[in-house]
Amino acid sequence: TIFIWKGINLFKPILFAAAVIYLSLNFFNIDNYIVNRNIALSPTIRNFDEEYLSVLSFDAVSAMGKALAENKISIETYNKWLKYNMVNQEHWYEYNYYAAKGGR
Repeated sequence: TIFIWKGINLFKPILFAAAVIYLSLNFFNIDNYIVNRNIALSPTIRNFDEEYLSVLSFDAVSAMGKALAENKISIETYNKWLKYNMVNQEHWYEYNYYAAKGGR
């Protein structure tokens, strides 16, 4: 079986697959997903860890706002999350779209 694979060049397909995975991960809002999954699983979990949600980035602005509006997280957790993300930007490359959208 080694001789079958010897003539096949897999560098380009592997490079293409890696680029597709990399780009999809960059466009996927992971913090929003984490908040939504934790909120969805909260009825089945004995100890819901709201402290973890308070250290997520401002990318989760829509999910955190929705969870607060539906009373699925406490106002203390929401305020901790806001305070954690209230960092002054000193340089142009520190710009965050979600922070600007969230009114920081």
